[in-house]
Amino acid sequence: MIEFIKKTEEDEEDTLTIHDVEENQFFIDGDGRLCQKVSECEYNVIADSDGSPLAYITDGFYEGDTITKVIDKIAKIKFE
Repeated sequence: MIEFIKKTEEDEEDTLTIHDVEENQFFIDGDGRLCQKVSECEYNVIADSDGSPLAYITDGFYEGDTITKVIDKIAKIKFE
């Protein structure tokens, strides 16, 4: 007998990569930092894992690097 076991959301979250993120979307990288995708393999770090503001431009996302979480799409950011 063959049993097929479907992937669960937890399984998929464990293997997220930059390719699961759309351009301009926010995500949490493998180091726990808040980031925003710029292009296919580049992103900006916006905050460190402790929440401190951090401006850091990456030069690429490497094979094997994972993402902890993709943040829900943000339509606008309101600030005054």
